[in-house]
Amino acid sequence: MREEAREYLREIQPDAVITGQSAPDLGVDEALLAESTTPWTFTVQDVDGLVIPGFGALAPYFFVSKPSAAALTRKRADVQTVVVGSLRHASYGELNPRQLREEGRRLVPGGGDLVGFYGQPAWHLPGYRRTLERFAESLSTLPSPFTLLYRPHPKESDDDRARTHSILSDCGVPVLADPSPSVEMSLCAVDLVVVCYSSCGIDQVHLQRRSDRPLNVSMFLMFDENIRSNYLIECGVEAPPEIGQGLTRGLVQNLSSPRELTDALIQALVPAVRQTMWQSVHESVELASDAPAKVIAHIEHINWSSP
Repeated sequence: MREEAREYLREIQPDAVITGQSAPDLGVDEALLAESTTPWTFTVQDVDGLVIPGFGALAPYFFVSKPSAAALTRKRADVQTVVVGSLRHASYGELNPRQLREEGRRLVPGGGDLVGFYGQPAWHLPGYRRTLERFAESLSTLPSPFTLLYRPHPKESDDDRARTHSILSDCGVPVLADPSPSVEMSLCAVDLVVVCYSSCGIDQVHLQRRSDRPLNVSMFLMFDENIRSNYLIECGVEAPPEIGQGLTRGLVQNLSSPRELTDALIQALVPAVRQTMWQSVHESVELASDAPAKVIAHIEHINWSSP
């Protein structure tokens, strides 16, 4: 991978290199940073506070979403931060969340609430299996009819997907493969977005910000100590800031009984809660449309002779 990155950089001779992040594994982003010969390298931070050591070379500049992310990033690494807004969500301005919701729901047979679970390639963490088992157990006791959609992460292997399906199905929960052609349509279509700690839960917040009416609620299942400690290592905090800001629902403490999770799921599906979350997002989250222009403006004003 590093050899391919070296050849690519030699071919195009860039003046600057801008990468994303390849979490949870190393990838082309980290290889490009390691092999770059220009001092002008930049990383677009994928999740607030996320710093990936990579192959021993960090970009000296990080484009981050907000001041709190900048402070956390500087605390974790000797880098300069540039606050630009959420670049990953800038293109949401071209979407129509209400239309996506209507189209996505037409693809799902049956009635009742739609619960979407968004998987992660996190089977190396024992807490991930425990979280899925607790989630499945609670789903099996929900009193109202619902349909469960499972959308795997692109990095999940066939075995990972089979294990997830097996855990959910073994508890008597019928599981449908998510039929939406895009993750954005899926996140708009369901009534409850459930993740362990996937950034899909944050994507939902920004889709909600673009919607002229309430869509749904995001819930982070971070009650397992193994999950929280891993997130702390990766991002410097025990849970996404959006949980504490009231923009998503989150279980970040150990549950004393499966019933507590069931009650939380029931509450998250209440229309009044959906309305409250939508209002919180519209009051607290800035639109991300200007983020690309801020990045370009920063690069245009670089003093190229003095990195």
